[in-house]
Amino acid sequence: VVSRDALARRGLTEELKPLLARLEQARIAVFDTFVATPFGIDMPTIADYQRVLDGVGEGLSYGAFHFAMPDHDIEGFATDSATRIADYRVFASGFGRRMMDERGIEMVGVRQLTRA
Repeated sequence: VVSRDALARRGLTEELKPLLARLEQARIAVFDTFVATPFGIDMPTIADYQRVLDGVGEGLSYGAFHFAMPDHDIEGFATDSATRIADYRVFASGFGRRMMDERGIEMVGVRQLTRA
């Protein structure tokens, strides 16, 4: 995933402008922002997810969430299972969708981008 915000944080924006232009000409999605599961927080709260979604700016953003249903399998092998289960609960409950709607975030799938 290529996102302008990640490149800017690394100070690579100017050097990669020609490459970004070529990717866009080839109709390959270049994202403006990248947001993801709040890893590093053992039990994320609604406020943590609100902060993540507040990071979505204008343009095309990539959201990488790592949903996992609560069960013994995930809890047995994933050290971050509590965070993954929190992802599942926030979005399966509909609260994730409501937070997105409140922020004017429209969800599109990768298939839609590749067919654009």
